[in-house]
Amino acid sequence: KAYLNNNQPHKALKQIHNAIEMNTNEKFIFYHTLSQIYSQMNQKDKQLELLKKAVELNPHPIILNDLKKCETASMKK
Repeated sequence: KAYLNNNQPHKALKQIHNAIEMNTNEKFIFYHTLSQIYSQMNQKDKQLELLKKAVELNPHPIILNDLKKCETASMKK
């Protein structure tokens, strides 16, 4: 998350992908974080895809809210 906060999304991507490979219990958190990285990189389609994966694993209210915002933004295109 530090790379993301320091505007280094490419480094953050590598770290999150490694975490997904290693952790099976909380992948939804990593998918949510990846969606934030892709949002920062202005790749909204990838962001939406990852949010949907996160919600499938755990429909947490924060992730659901982000998914709703992303879907709304996609419809405005």
